Amino acid sequence: AEQDNGHPLPAYANLIIEILDENNQAPYFQFATYQGYVSESSPVGTTISASANLTAPLGIIALDNDIEEVEQENSL
Repeated sequence: AEQDNGHPLPAYANLIIEILDENNQAPYFQFATYQGYVSESSPVGTTISASANLTAPLGIIALDNDIEEVEQENSL
């Protein structure tokens, strides 16, 4: 890791999450970007945190406008 006078410099990585569409409306994220934090020495599988003090997990919200299809029975 890069250091500045013995202090670690921040490192950045992009994480791409793709949500697959199964109905008639494409899903979308609540925000265009999210920022999370994880300690450099964290093991694989560590939860990404929403804050630099690593106290709360990062929440990523995906939504969609799908309308549930309801079957209607017609009686003759």
